[in-house]
Amino acid sequence: MLLIACAREGDLGRAGVLLSQAQEQGVDPDVATYNVLIDACARAGDVENAEKWLERLRCGSRSPTVASYSSVLHACAKADDVQRVERWLKQMVSDGVGPNAVCYNSVIHAYAKNGNSEGAAQCIARMFSSGVKPTVISYSTIIGSYLKDENTKLAEFWLSRMMEEGIRPDTVCYNMILGAYSKSANVNDACEKACKLYKQMRCNDVAGDTLSFNLLINIQARCGDVQGAIEWLKEMRRSEVQADAVSLRTAIKALSKSADFHSAEALIEEVEAAGIEPDSFSYNVVIATCARAKKAHRAEYWLERMIQKGVKVDALSCCIVVGACAQAGEMERAEKLLSLMETKELQATERTYSTLIREMAKLGDLSRVERFFQRMEASQVHITSDMYNVLISGFARKGDIARAECWLKRMSPAGTVADVATYSAVIHACAKSCDTKRAEFWLQAMGEAGVCANVVTYNSLINSCARCGDRGRAEAWLKIMEEKGISPNLLTYNTLMNACAKAGDLAGAEQWLESMQKQGVKPDGVSYSTLVHAFVTSGDAVRAEGWLEKMIAEGPDSGEPNAFCFNAVVQAWAKQGNAERASNWLSRAIKARADSTSQSFKSVISAWKQVGNSNEAEKWVKRMAAVGL
Repeated sequence: MLLIACAREGDLGRAGVLLSQAQEQGVDPDVATYNVLIDACARAGDVENAEKWLERLRCGSRSPTVASYSSVLHACAKADDVQRVERWLKQMVSDGVGPNAVCYNSVIHAYAKNGNSEGAAQCIARMFSSGVKPTVISYSTIIGSYLKDENTKLAEFWLSRMMEEGIRPDTVCYNMILGAYSKSANVNDACEKACKLYKQMRCNDVAGDTLSFNLLINIQARCGDVQGAIEWLKEMRRSEVQADAVSLRTAIKALSKSADFHSAEALIEEVEAAGIEPDSFSYNVVIATCARAKKAHRAEYWLERMIQKGVKVDALSCCIVVGACAQAGEMERAEKLLSLMETKELQATERTYSTLIREMAKLGDLSRVERFFQRMEASQVHITSDMYNVLISGFARKGDIARAECWLKRMSPAGTVADVATYSAVIHACAKSCDTKRAEFWLQAMGEAGVCANVVTYNSLINSCARCGDRGRAEAWLKIMEEKGISPNLLTYNTLMNACAKAGDLAGAEQWLESMQKQGVKPDGVSYSTLVHAFVTSGDAVRAEGWLEKMIAEGPDSGEPNAFCFNAVVQAWAKQGNAERASNWLSRAIKARADSTSQSFKSVISAWKQVGNSNEAEKWVKRMAAVGL
């Protein structure tokens, strides 16, 4: 009794000593005593001593039982020693002791742990040939082994084979397959297979557990199917399986990029019905979904509900709602929420401030942005260069150089470094006001600050020269730009062409288009329209027509000819009294579905009348009426 007690308590050394002393005193312990000691060694992972006591039992007057061998086989399997397992199984049979399913399961386990799924599977045939019926554990070990090898097809085969042999799979078997489906790259196929597998579970009267449903929910979530996730939560409740925090978090994943706020709200309602209280993460996802759907009032509602439920509101919760209100143009509500954050000592993220500033600027409310900056400065919130750039660009678009320059000068004292976008915006403001000298001053200041100008910067400067009609200066800046290693782009060339056109230098405009093509820059609709307009203005209908033909020949890549080009050429020919060519271009404009003006029709009608062809004039009157003019 003392020996058994020591073995069971894990004192294997003392148990071994007691057994040896008993044998020395002529006491022959029974098989049960040996089995207790063998089993204790096996459980402790002491394979050598388990084998030693089994050998002593075999060499004594007692015969080992199935339990004796089973313990040793189990110990060898735990040690991943397939050869040892096979040796003892062979010895067992040789000793006339028939292995049972537990023994074979140890062999299967050993093969599976060694990554030898085929060896594990072959043990099933060995069991049948020995008249031993495999158990659920036999098959589940093989299924698990194949899934570890990422061989889902063979795992599915052994699940089917198991049922064919009349062995009902348990929840663990199904969960292993569902787990594989939940990791599948082909999520749509996984959804279909998972539904079929669940139906099979129900047909076999195998109840799904929390893990089963969580895996099913995860598969739907990976598909972004919020409704599917909700249906599995409902089925979970119908099956009286308790959902847990993982169920909620898994279902919430389906909303990661969704704007389906109705489904998001339904999901929270279902989760609450399942007896789970949503946490701040869950509320934040629903709030974010409402924000993506541009439903600021719903985002705000869920924030209020979060507060009412006593769920801790974090900075993220508020920031999402602030951003949603800002994007909806509801600036007062956004600022009110920001004030609430300040009272709760919640720090708004840089992204939140950036969103607010950007949306204010979109509304053209730059004075509000300025007040907001002052508020940020008072709260010692760092204003980033991107935020300054939004405000400075806003003033630049309005041509307000003074305010753009003012905020650029405030950046350095505030600890923010102006970048190329900042200086380019100010230079653009100068260009809009045709103040080239000021634009050049800021380009110089930019260089002194160690900020390298880019193509956008030079384009603004070239545009400033072009606006002032100073073609020579524009071309000089192009040369400097190229010397700096900056390649001119489409906008650069279009600006230079426009400068030439305004100066009446049509040959120069044509040369710039040719230069553009030589440099591998493809002209667009603006390029060709500039030339068409320039030649029409100069009264050269032939050259205008020629450039419009080239534009059409270049195809859609150069932009479809706009209504302006067609109307300009039509009216140019009509003005020169060439009714036939004017009519031809107006017909082509109608065929191209360009928006022909009433003036174009009137000019064609007038041209035919001038040449005395009233019939053609009447035809065009009817065509004009037919298009609703």
